[in-house]
Amino acid sequence: MMAKLTQPRRRKAPPSVSPSTESDVVPLSQSDGDSKAVVNTGYLRFDPGNDGDDAKESESSEAYHHRPKSAPSNDDDAQYQPYDGQSRTTRGGSRPKSPSREERRQDGGQRTPVGQRTPAGRSSPPGWRTSPGDDLAFPWHWAFFALAVARSVSACLNLIHDCDETFNYWEPLHFLDHGTGLQTWEYSARYALRSYLYLVFHLLLIKPLSWCASWWGGGMKVVSFYWLRLVFGLVSAATEASLVTSLSSILGRKVGMHSLILLVFSSAMFVSSTAFLPSTFTMYFMSASVAAMWMKRPHMSVTLAAVGVLVGWPFAVLAFVPVVLHALLSGGFVSVVGCGLGVTASVMTISALVDRYFYGRWTVSVLNLVLYNVAGGGDSHLYGVEGPFYYLRNCANNFNVALPLALLLPFFALLFKRRWMSSLSLVLVGVSPVYVWMTFMSTVAHKEERFMYVIYPLVCTAAAVSLNVLCTHDVDASRRLTSFHAESRASTTAYPFFSAVMSGVRRLTLLLFVILSLSRITALLHNYSAPMKIYSALPSLAAHPGVEEPPPPWSPVNGWPGISARRKDLGGVDSVVLCVGSEWYRYPSSYFLPSVNYSIGFLDDGFRGLLPFPFGIGGGGTASAPEHFNNRNKAAVGQFVSGEAECDYVVELVVNGSRSRVGRSSNKSTWQVIAEIPFVDAQRSHPLFRAFFIPGISERRNVYGTYRLAQKRRKRQNHWKTKKPLT
Repeated sequence: MMAKLTQPRRRKAPPSVSPSTESDVVPLSQSDGDSKAVVNTGYLRFDPGNDGDDAKESESSEAYHHRPKSAPSNDDDAQYQPYDGQSRTTRGGSRPKSPSREERRQDGGQRTPVGQRTPAGRSSPPGWRTSPGDDLAFPWHWAFFALAVARSVSACLNLIHDCDETFNYWEPLHFLDHGTGLQTWEYSARYALRSYLYLVFHLLLIKPLSWCASWWGGGMKVVSFYWLRLVFGLVSAATEASLVTSLSSILGRKVGMHSLILLVFSSAMFVSSTAFLPSTFTMYFMSASVAAMWMKRPHMSVTLAAVGVLVGWPFAVLAFVPVVLHALLSGGFVSVVGCGLGVTASVMTISALVDRYFYGRWTVSVLNLVLYNVAGGGDSHLYGVEGPFYYLRNCANNFNVALPLALLLPFFALLFKRRWMSSLSLVLVGVSPVYVWMTFMSTVAHKEERFMYVIYPLVCTAAAVSLNVLCTHDVDASRRLTSFHAESRASTTAYPFFSAVMSGVRRLTLLLFVILSLSRITALLHNYSAPMKIYSALPSLAAHPGVEEPPPPWSPVNGWPGISARRKDLGGVDSVVLCVGSEWYRYPSSYFLPSVNYSIGFLDDGFRGLLPFPFGIGGGGTASAPEHFNNRNKAAVGQFVSGEAECDYVVELVVNGSRSRVGRSSNKSTWQVIAEIPFVDAQRSHPLFRAFFIPGISERRNVYGTYRLAQKRRKRQNHWKTKKPLT
């Protein structure tokens, strides 16, 4: 059966092409007459099984180039030759016969693309209709390489910006990995709000390295920490590269390049891309889902959205609503719904099985978390509230000039570019989660910076599109250009002075963004990196002759790690106690302790909220439900050590001046300072110079305290043997 050419609806030819000469409309590709299979060129679809008379849209909405009859006169475009083959007939007439194999063999054995497709690396001449995939997409591997370098730097230098990352993810993972760690009330089997499926994914990545590191001693634990961060960075780079490539396939390489620059240098992406948080995990899948939507793969888009929500952060489902709705409309309602339900059922089943194994009872942590926060159990005000403009202020620090560009994209598109809105509609749907999510979350009382991580990559892409929309001049409406790329090329030719000025504006905007972003990153590292550095000064167990390193947690003595409490008392005589007071929320995790025989203790400095307890302190490991946990954020009996006499080391922030905090380490007879690092005093420093680093000025305008690690000079008492049992 003859292969039928499935063609898009015919469009009106531009004025440069005579509407009466049908041969001026040239298909990009043709099919062999004896073809038996579906051939997909990326522009037209050849389907031998389609016997219908109605024409269907191909994968690209721009399926034809309009070629003038005569070759261009300038030398640059001399390679675009006129098409002299058989022309198409009018609608309803017979189709032209495809060239036979013999005819192509006589042509030198090579099939010359009909209409002389634009060679690689070049865009189509101004005014000619272009296909999104016509060599316009930014190469994925180059985007990935640039992003991988930036994310690797983040993996090595990024801070832990939220105590939730430490106590709800790094500490439980350390318990599964090494057998010791701190447990929050969300991981109590009584509440079971946190999914162990999310932790198991990361345990599979980190456990082989931990096995290898155990042969070199416990001090290699921190290597596992940075290894997992590096994996985060590479995953983020891969999803962001897909976002850049898919965006450039629609709007051209220039927009893709600008989006790549914003992603690479963004301080927001530096902070979020390597964080161990469900919101970061969902951010990866948001980027991949939007990229799949832009590549017109609705089923893949819905699948990625479902995994990102169910495994990562369930509350982000609202941000995925525009993407899912587009998939339902473009991919077939029944098939897309079936795909989404299948993925949801599979993930929920696996999650329930994993939770049953770790919590020791049948429960679904995803549902528990949603019910706690939505069905009246959650009290967000217990954990801090912020005003409605908190996210705007925070994003202004992290995105600087890119934020207003991203927020004004819909306005710019409607105001300036109505003639090619069809080319931008898909992009606007893809970035619409920015506006939906930021608007909704601004109305919620409890606000955290990490809640915005989900949309961070889309803010960069929206800003890149907005910058190019704003700097592209409208051309004559009679030209009927139907793509952003064609409009941009035509604008450059028709308005050279305007284009030169706008090109300079784009470069200056991008340069300003890069400078401010690097200044922001430098300020974060310069002002707040002390907690990540100070723990590296802790001595190994060689400095404590009475303390012996236990066998590895994966040995037969201890069994599989993380399921039950270690047989050895978590703080018996063979442990070294490190104490923190008011700086407990900056503790970077047990991965920074030299050995599993180091334990953490909390000093009472006035905090009256609930603090974590060691896993398995009451027996049962991950399946335990300690009585001292509550969901009201009230301090529990026994969460503090009785005093500094029980501590071997202490970490504290010493501040001088009006809000003086002398610190325990000032007692030279008891404590010896072994490390100290400057740390900014946020309350006494200028907000601008604290948020952005300006050489020679920030040091003078900011006030710094001292982050100290001190070692006790005399032998301590044993806290865990003398303390009263929990009641």
